[in-house]
Amino acid sequence: MSEEIRMIGRAAFFAWLMGAFAACSSSAGPGAPPPGAGGSLGTGGAIALDGAAAPGDALGAAGQTGAADAPGDSGFVAGGALDSAPGIYIVPAGPDTPEVRYPISNPSIKNDGGSFRIDYNMPTLLVGGDQMVSLRGTLDAQGRIATVTGDVGTATCDLVPGDGFSVRCSETLTGIEVDVAGVQRMTQSLPAPMAALFVGVASRFSGEPIGIVEIR
Repeated sequence: MSEEIRMIGRAAFFAWLMGAFAACSSSAGPGAPPPGAGGSLGTGGAIALDGAAAPGDALGAAGQTGAADAPGDSGFVAGGALDSAPGIYIVPAGPDTPEVRYPISNPSIKNDGGSFRIDYNMPTLLVGGDQMVSLRGTLDAQGRIATVTGDVGTATCDLVPGDGFSVRCSETLTGIEVDVAGVQRMTQSLPAPMAALFVGVASRFSGEPIGIVEIR
């Protein structure tokens, strides 16, 4: 069992169920279910983990077993793992999958004399293995927007994004190799609906490698 999977408890599964139900309702309208233990309800059936979920979950405080590397999204009020993670990778919603957020544990940014660099490891639950992203480029005249490139793709980064983040990059990572079979192996111990969700997101990302990385 992978470390990321070990860190996912019942909170994630309940959040998924709530999100799936919301996706079938009218965008969290009057008929949508109320907030539950796994997080508060958002829009569009997106997925999150809540660090304040029901007792007994594997999810815990930062630095503890069950603390990080689990999916989440802006559709729920996310606490715990997502709130304490130094970075978050966001895969936007697609026709058949919700928006999903994955904590990033090791991001690095460098802003030096008009040049900018960002480095981090992609979430293994998204790409099925260890893959590093390293992008570098230059800042605009105002020192706010950086256009960066690397072996795996390109990004445009905002160095003043607000919302408690120091950097937000919109990325197209055509050089990332997604091992969908690897994601299947890592999620085989999860409930079938959750495993199918992760595999579905990874499969879509393999053909449409567009995401957003946010660094605190």
